[in-house]
Amino acid sequence: MDSGASSPSTIGPIIYTFATKPVPANPKAIKTNGGNFSFSVTNSTGNYMVQINSNLANANGWTSVATNAAPFTFTAPMNGKNFYRTVSY
Repeated sequence: MDSGASSPSTIGPIIYTFATKPVPANPKAIKTNGGNFSFSVTNSTGNYMVQINSNLANANGWTSVATNAAPFTFTAPMNGKNFYRTVSY
């Protein structure tokens, strides 16, 4: 995979995009449970920001909602249609 590529995927009403630059942060174990969804970044090391955007047409609309050192699991409520990505820093 090209280190600058993103891999969009869908699960139910949620679409998430994981930025893979410079180290791929391949998500694992996408789950929904009790009104929440979660994903884990398990095969990477380094620090990542989890970002959210409700409108992909707005390229500047990404907001950081968490920072984590990999490996980690991120959990969020399923409240509407949101887009998620991880960005290394």
